[in-house]
Amino acid sequence: MERLRGFEDLDVFRRAYRVSLEVHRASLGFPSIEQRALADQIRRASKSICVNLVEARVPSLSNDGDGIG
Repeated sequence: MERLRGFEDLDVFRRAYRVSLEVHRASLGFPSIEQRALADQIRRASKSICVNLVEARVPSLSNDGDGIG
């Protein structure tokens, strides 16, 4: 069994990243009135999935010095 080297090797990360890109592309087609609020929120939410996976895989990135991951 091959050892995982980083979060990029996780299938769930690769899938979440692809979905995030698809969401971003789809949100670009929203009406201009929705671009600043709804589309922005949807984009940030889709990206947060990838960020959470990275932070879970690389705990040192989420450590702010207080000793709590």
